[in-house]
Amino acid sequence: MKKKKKKLALVLSGGGFKGAFQIGALEYLLYNPVMIENEVLDINHFDIISGVSVGSLNGAFVATRQLETLKEIWFDKIIHEGPDIVYTSKYLEHGKPDIKKILTELVPDLSIWQRLLLIFSRSRQEKFARQVLKNFLDLEGLADNTPLLELLKKHVHLDKFKDVDYKMGFVSLRDGRYKSVSHHQLPNNKELQKAIMASSTMPVIWPPIPYIHTIAGEKFFDNVDGGIRNVTPLKDVIDEINSRAKDDEEYYIIVINCSTSSLPPIDPDPSIVDIAVRSMLDITMAEIFKNDLEQFIWINDMLRAQNLDKLKIDSKIYRRYKIKIIQPPRSLGGTLDARPEIIKAWRQLGYDTAKKETSTLDWNA
Repeated sequence: MKKKKKKLALVLSGGGFKGAFQIGALEYLLYNPVMIENEVLDINHFDIISGVSVGSLNGAFVATRQLETLKEIWFDKIIHEGPDIVYTSKYLEHGKPDIKKILTELVPDLSIWQRLLLIFSRSRQEKFARQVLKNFLDLEGLADNTPLLELLKKHVHLDKFKDVDYKMGFVSLRDGRYKSVSHHQLPNNKELQKAIMASSTMPVIWPPIPYIHTIAGEKFFDNVDGGIRNVTPLKDVIDEINSRAKDDEEYYIIVINCSTSSLPPIDPDPSIVDIAVRSMLDITMAEIFKNDLEQFIWINDMLRAQNLDKLKIDSKIYRRYKIKIIQPPRSLGGTLDARPEIIKAWRQLGYDTAKKETSTLDWNA
């Protein structure tokens, strides 16, 4: 029987500054031999890369073979210059919201006399509430990610993608649907960079990317982080494999997930922003990934139990996949935690976890 050609797919989850975990894991995978079913491979290339949120950013640099540049951004620029290399904000300090500054921006400054009048006047209270609401609606985001766009303009261009299908995911706020777009579908560098920006634009933190269009004429409006609907774009990779897989090829999927179900405790007296970040970014991401993975494993187990490599039901093809899941055994910090010591710790944990997971020969989820 002819030996099948091994193909590699990489799936990168969302997770904000926890994305340093992915860089540590990729350092191990790309700089050390990896055992894949009794064959030692030096991984220097992935055939498919799919990412959302920080995974789309990291994935873009890996797909264009710029891991060293990516490491410099993470572990030189961000650690020594702070997150200003990625975004600027007067409301965030190392990723932590400054509640006092936010309230100062939203709540009109009133004199003592005006405050007294406010207590006894219903009309003044209503006017005050309308002004606070207007200020909130005018505040498109807590940060400006223009520096990130400048990084993408400098480093990520369509002509740098060689023999790879790179996919990024974002959500259009117009219809609430998740969109997965390949770099092949985008007409120029500007639309590519906007799509990556959209995939990494956390709602409330950064303003949406207003408009993206594809070569085919598709138009997407008000686009934000794909991680709010699809934390780990495993399905995007599976769909791509199903559309291109040949009988003499066998795909191996590596998933690098930044989230874990075990979250660190937050302050005993959290602010409303702390609560929003914990519920929307940390807990939601962990739960979506857990559900996605459980469904994938269930299908894989069913096919393995029947000793089948693939099964077609109606027009849909279900395949059995070889997969490695690299995810942190514990959490070191939140999604927006950009403290240098935390980023360094995520990097080391990613390296150590990738080493441990690839030391076993088992590629079955």
